[in-house]
Amino acid sequence: MKILLVVSLWLLCLPLFAYGDGLLDQGVRAMEQGDFQGAVAIFSQTIGDLPGVSYGNRCLAYLQLGEYERAELDCAEGLKHLPHNPELWLDRGLALYYLQDYDRAIDNFNQGIRLAPHDYRLLYDLGLAYSAKHQPDRSLAEFTKALSLVPPDQSYDRAEILIDRGIEFMEMGQLPASLGDFHHAIELSPGNSRAWFHQGCAHHRSNQLDLALKDFDRVLALEPRNPEAYKARALVQQQRGETSLALEDLDRASGYFWADQNFEAYAALQNLKGKWQIKRLT
Repeated sequence: MKILLVVSLWLLCLPLFAYGDGLLDQGVRAMEQGDFQGAVAIFSQTIGDLPGVSYGNRCLAYLQLGEYERAELDCAEGLKHLPHNPELWLDRGLALYYLQDYDRAIDNFNQGIRLAPHDYRLLYDLGLAYSAKHQPDRSLAEFTKALSLVPPDQSYDRAEILIDRGIEFMEMGQLPASLGDFHHAIELSPGNSRAWFHQGCAHHRSNQLDLALKDFDRVLALEPRNPEAYKARALVQQQRGETSLALEDLDRASGYFWADQNFEAYAALQNLKGKWQIKRLT
């Protein structure tokens, strides 16, 4: 049963362009303060004077707002003025990735890599795009290249890449390799709930149920409102014959899915709960 749900990106997309104390500088400050709508408004005013820079910064603001079509259009405009800027190729690739246009995302990441071959972010995102296209050999190769280039002081970034490489190993059935990556990620970033969650998934698939329970317990200590962790723990408990505990966790997961308006996941758990209740009575 597939209980892995996501691969994630982090947006490390620009050294933001700032010029003096004018409008562009105000836009950068708005971005730093999390006022992305304000940043969009400011960068829109500067496009006439500095189009490449302004489109690039506004692209990043749109990425942060989740407005990926607008982000892609702005990055495309920015690249007309700054075609040798790898950050713009990275940002446009991210927008296309989120739009599930993986082939074009790959093309953009590769353009960025030609300009900045040692930028591990581009290689990492390229690996994620290949993963989305179900090309594990290529994604593993890019993740491994990215890991070789992460600076020693960037332990969180290294952990994130290890997690995604571990997920890829797990999907390929290479459980010892995946567990090695998750363990290393936890060593680098002990509070990373994603690492603990996927290590729990790998322990579950390896039929190491006691270790899986401990991993999911750790996730819930870090994120008490994580419905996926409750669901995963319930699956392990049910496999151990602890149906009452499993049903309690399903109820918790269902409540959080409902609160998050994830009604499809809620309905699926209600169906699973009914099956487990029937099985317990027979």
